[in-house]
Amino acid sequence: MSAGMSQTPGGPRLLVGIANPNTMPQLMKLAASLALSANYHVTAAHVITVARGEELDLPDDAPARREAEELLRQAALSVADMGVGVDTFIEVAREAHDGLLSAVTVEGADLLLVGYADEIPGADKAERAFDRVMHRVARGAKCDLIVAKFRSDSCDSVVVPVACDVNTRVSAAVARALSENMGATVRLVHVVEPGANPSESELLERCIMHSHGLERIGTYEMIRTPRPAAALTEEVNDADVAIIGAAKQSALASAIFGSLADRIAGRATSTVLVVRARRDAD
Repeated sequence: MSAGMSQTPGGPRLLVGIANPNTMPQLMKLAASLALSANYHVTAAHVITVARGEELDLPDDAPARREAEELLRQAALSVADMGVGVDTFIEVAREAHDGLLSAVTVEGADLLLVGYADEIPGADKAERAFDRVMHRVARGAKCDLIVAKFRSDSCDSVVVPVACDVNTRVSAAVARALSENMGATVRLVHVVEPGANPSESELLERCIMHSHGLERIGTYEMIRTPRPAAALTEEVNDADVAIIGAAKQSALASAIFGSLADRIAGRATSTVLVVRARRDAD
């Protein structure tokens, strides 16, 4: 299935994992913005989980398949007014992470976008379940990855803690998309220890800003502080959206969850997009 304009063949492929109708509009708007800025071919995917002992080959008229088709139809229609075509894909699997990884492989995805939103009641339980799925997805996904934790519908201001690492490529693409297609004001911040060598810091700034064209996206500020986590949390809370790179490339389980990035994401009152560049990019 598809909706909207026809997509450009041969471009990079973006797979959006759609599970919750409440997060679908924000995920699809972000996906459409990335498509417009970076020519991504967008596919919205939904995983139907089937208990062991039950057939994986669901008939076309199965209620779960019909519900998935309607959810994906709504996902495609939600960005039709942005002029972005969306293909849809349904995967049936025993576990959600297996279904997502299979969809990434089948679709040849270059980027996987998934999201979570705080919900009442049961937010803690839902978030723990989401985190378990993402641990497993991140270990197996051989593509760029964006994990969104939505807390706000606004996207007027974006802060990007930056470093000269492989994740900056993905962070820059997201920041550019939000700036160009959502009108967001982007602020790039780099936190260093008070005793950092000024010449090394200036060299790092040039590396960060020029290698990915960030100087054309937003303003840059270096922050010297002995408390980087507290400083970054404050910066994040002053913005509507924060784009944070995972610290390690080996696995999201250790790179995001339980790391500085996840501590900031857990404390933040704004939406946080945690990005991890594919493993073979470094």
